[in-house]
Amino acid sequence: MESLRQNNNFKISVYLMVALSAALLGIIFYIVGSNQKLFADKYSLYMFKSRAESLVPGAFITLSGLKVGVVGEMKLTNRAEKPGVLIELKIDKKYREFITPSSVAQIKTMGMLGDRYVDISLGKAAETPLREGALIASKESPDLEQVMVDAAASVSQLKSVLNNVDRLTRQMVEGPGTMASLINDGAMAGDLKQSLYNLKEISGAVNSGRGNAARFLNDSTLYQSLLAATWQLQKITTQIAKGQGALGKMVFDSSAAAHLQNVVQKSDSLLDALNGNGTVGALLKDRAYYEELFTLTRELRILIEDIKKHPKKYGSFSIF
Repeated sequence: MESLRQNNNFKISVYLMVALSAALLGIIFYIVGSNQKLFADKYSLYMFKSRAESLVPGAFITLSGLKVGVVGEMKLTNRAEKPGVLIELKIDKKYREFITPSSVAQIKTMGMLGDRYVDISLGKAAETPLREGALIASKESPDLEQVMVDAAASVSQLKSVLNNVDRLTRQMVEGPGTMASLINDGAMAGDLKQSLYNLKEISGAVNSGRGNAARFLNDSTLYQSLLAATWQLQKITTQIAKGQGALGKMVFDSSAAAHLQNVVQKSDSLLDALNGNGTVGALLKDRAYYEELFTLTRELRILIEDIKKHPKKYGSFSIF
């Protein structure tokens, strides 16, 4: 009797374990099926890619970020004489109206190194939804390997930049340059401080109206005078550029230049004559000749004065 009772308890335990296992398997199957959209009514679209980009069957599909299906069968094929991978997209039928010819599918990655999935963009509302078995437009995804290569190159460049910055700062502090002197030499720092103080004093004087610079900045009369002088200079240069006036003719008129050259040549000849042996040359170079001419001129002036005072002394003159 006791043996029969133990046998019954064992059977009940076995039945309970089987029931619990079946229930657990059912729950797991339901969770997986719900996650994989196994119980939803689906329709299939297809995406053609030159490579699978690490996408696997069972990967989920999103429509503008909302999970709407899973990836089905994937197989190698040729399309328009181009080899690639034909990917089946199993999508819930209730989202069919949002996927139109303007929708684009793209393989993306969750995070930096996460699983691959397919994201579909929303189509235009006025368009007819894609039919069962239609081929949806796709867009190439960034190559992860190329991204990693570019990232490595960027890191290398950043390291080089940091090394240069480190070397520059070390040279600024320890080197023989001006910056090192400014950092380490108290006298130079004092000179710079004094220069900044002087600059502050100058700017204060200008702001307070002291000095010529302040008058130039604050006195409109000086500014107007400078403006008028500038305008006159511009007027003169304009006239010269147009060939007007003596200076303009000298710049642009070849005959005026030739005439000026002729005048210069004659002046040179005249100066040569004055420096020669003639009367004028002797007058300029011979001091005795100059003294004799000076004495003669003085005596002639005395004689004329005496004739004016005593005309009868020298006789009487009559024209008729």
